[in-house]
Amino acid sequence: MKILLVDDNEDILLTLSVIFEALECDVITENNAPNVLSLVQKQHPQIIIMDIGMPVMNGFELCSKLRENSFTMPIIAHTGWGSASDKEKAHIAGFNDILVKPASFEDYKRIVAKYVR
Repeated sequence: MKILLVDDNEDILLTLSVIFEALECDVITENNAPNVLSLVQKQHPQIIIMDIGMPVMNGFELCSKLRENSFTMPIIAHTGWGSASDKEKAHIAGFNDILVKPASFEDYKRIVAKYVR
């Protein structure tokens, strides 16, 4: 499975890359949200996992733009923002699921299993 990880924090991207490679995923990373639309068009990931609290364009905005551009792959929010209102905003923006940081290896494994087709 090809997975796109989006986060402005390089350390988080590195950690997530190791986790998802251990789960036998082909990993693509991006730390600049505005680059994601063109990257998705070129790389065709099967799933996207992204942070919400990013500069320039936050995850809510990015997910909405992906949905507006007819991208239908699962998009998972990976965030420290886990309140009920944040979860509702994520749903409205078009996220399929949410992982609240810190997530466990089992949480990531569950997400991969849930969205593998």
